[in-house]
Amino acid sequence: MIGDSIRITMAKGLGDMVRLGMTARVSERIASLPKVRREKVLAVRRQLAEGKYPINERLNVALDKLIEDLITKRVEQNEKKNKTQHKQE
Repeated sequence: MIGDSIRITMAKGLGDMVRLGMTARVSERIASLPKVRREKVLAVRRQLAEGKYPINERLNVALDKLIEDLITKRVEQNEKKNKTQHKQE
């Protein structure tokens, strides 16, 4: 029982340290951004925290672009493959 509580406490402390470390790294990266970019990042973070950032809409746009890029890449690969096959014939 005592060993378990020590392990839980140590794990909890480690998790807190990891979170603090990640927060510090994010803060450092934000601080190193150009002023205009930093202000934009902070504004988006504020909107996210307040639940006012249209994340679903943004995700849909990003997914649409990703799917379009994947389809385009696949078409280009197929065209390249077809050209290679025609040259070999």
